[in-house]
Amino acid sequence: RLLGAYAPEWSPAGRFIAHTDGGNDLVLISPLDFSEALRIEAPHQGPIRDIAISSDSQLLATASNDGHVKVFSAENGELLHDIRVADTRVQAVQFGPLGDSVFAVPLRGPVVEYTLDHAELLGIARARITRGFTETECVEFFAGERCPTIADLRNG
Repeated sequence: RLLGAYAPEWSPAGRFIAHTDGGNDLVLISPLDFSEALRIEAPHQGPIRDIAISSDSQLLATASNDGHVKVFSAENGELLHDIRVADTRVQAVQFGPLGDSVFAVPLRGPVVEYTLDHAELLGIARARITRGFTETECVEFFAGERCPTIADLRNG
């Protein structure tokens, strides 16, 4: 079978077809001649359960039995994000409408959204800071340098 055991995903821009070859490798196929354009060998510790392609066809996401969602560059296969979702398999993955987040569906538990935007993630973390460093922590972590205040931490 040309396209493997799992249903293929067509990129929204029609640039490629993504599929798994029986569950372990992620393969991109040219829709013009069905030649292999890119192969990411065994990106997970278990079989790939689902594949998603961002709306601009620049990113690929995979969900696996190993509890991870991984996001790759569709151009060169570079791993961009490795997200630990659950202790059990992740059933499905889908990009958010802007392509800056992924939604993951673990075997047990709710659907979870993960941001791919580092600036947004830092903003969320900074907004949740509730205390500064203690004197002991300042000595231990900053060894004589100026210890940051809670305002420093929140403002980056």
